[in-house]
Formats: sequence, C-alpha cells, structure tokens
Amino acid sequence: MSCLNYYVPLPTRAIAIIKELLTYEFTGQLYLLPHRMNPTDCISENTLNQGLKRMGYKDKLTTHGIRATISTALNEEGYPREWIEAQLSHVNPNQVRRVYKS
Repeated sequence: MSCLNYYVPLPTRAIAIIKELLTYEFTGQLYLLPHRMNPTDCISENTLNQGLKRMGYKDKLTTHGIRATISTALNEEGYPREWIEAQLSHVNPNQVRRVYKS
C-alpha cells in the first residue's frame, strides 16, 4: 500500500486533539489514521470515501474532490503555487530540481 506523508502546520487545539488520539495508539502504529487490520499501514483512500458516503455525501463528494476544491480555492486566493503543491504532497516532476529542493 502506498501511504502519503503530509507535513502541515497545525494550531494548538488540533495538536491537542492529535495527542489525545495517540493515547489510543496500537503497537507498531506508524500513522495517525492506521489501517484497521495492520497498524503499520495507513488507511486507504477508500476508507475515507466510505466515511463520506456514510455521512450522506454519496455521489456528492470524494476525498480527491476535496483536494481539488481546496487547490482551486487556494490558487484563486493567490497563494504561492509551491505552498499549495507542498500541502497536497505533490512532488516536483523534475527529478534534478526535486533533489536540490529537499
């Protein structure tokens, strides 16, 4: 399974919530939202999409759609493209540039 790592600055309240969630950590857990059968794996995109369906968003919203909407809104607001791409964990397709930007 391919898992993405996101590095996002968070407000104090969000950090407190995450610390609370981590008190329920499974042995070997590597991700905040682990796979239910193997805590060393992350949850899948389908898990998140199923959650959206259960909340009543079937055929209205997907995780990919949320990412696309956020990207569009931030671009329209004039945020630097590099910031948006970093928050979406997109990598630079230019491998040489990617090496020197890391």
